[in-house]
Amino acid sequence: MGLSEDLTNYVGIPLCILGAIAIGLLARHVSSIPEREKKQRAIGITYPWDKWQILVVTVTLYNIFVFYAVVARAMESTVETVLDLIETLLLLLTIGLWVYLSVTDPCIAKTEKSIGNEYWCRFCQAYYDGEKRKHCRHCKKCVIGFDHHCFFLNTCIADHNYKQFMTVLCTYTGILLMQVVTTAIAIHRHIQDKTGSEPFGDVGSHFFLWTSLILSFPSFCGAAALLGLHLFFIATGTNTFKWLKQEYEEEKLRAKSFFLCDL
Repeated sequence: MGLSEDLTNYVGIPLCILGAIAIGLLARHVSSIPEREKKQRAIGITYPWDKWQILVVTVTLYNIFVFYAVVARAMESTVETVLDLIETLLLLLTIGLWVYLSVTDPCIAKTEKSIGNEYWCRFCQAYYDGEKRKHCRHCKKCVIGFDHHCFFLNTCIADHNYKQFMTVLCTYTGILLMQVVTTAIAIHRHIQDKTGSEPFGDVGSHFFLWTSLILSFPSFCGAAALLGLHLFFIATGTNTFKWLKQEYEEEKLRAKSFFLCDL
């Protein structure tokens, strides 16, 4: 065995296993923090992260490493090279949109003007000039045009950032599909022994490829199901919040006012 293969078998793989345990413990820790102890979230990357946010970012970074360090080396034909390029372009677009959604405050239309009780939030102690308002208990602030709180991004998705959310959901689903396909091809080539010498050795390469496939396939199924659900919402003219049969804040206040007027 070469030096890099020895390092992979005796250092790299154990470090990956220890890293996975550490990520699991971190996810468990942040999920155990009571909501009442969390402060208002400014943006998606505000501490503490959600456990699903941590897991998705970790799996994505791991898949990026496996793809460029192991999978891409096994891609030889023109078609396989095109798949590599497609995944790279999808990855760049996904990262850009993830950064945008993670550093953009979903809370808009906050105003100092007194515009009516139905636009007042007793938790935020502020008025919001807009409809479909929801006070998110995770972000601890109101969001106009609220659709849902995305735990994978750890930010609220609303009318003004829904297109970016759908785009990143489409590109990420595409990345996971490409990862599954290209990783399966790479595994087949390794089994057929058509990849030549590998810097990580046979054991290391199979470890990285199989773990990536095991992580990518269920992730793809989940992302595809979520994408299908939101396409259904778009087709039927509804959204996540109304599909769950919830009421927006102004609807609750209007109903309360109407009830009081009838007394």
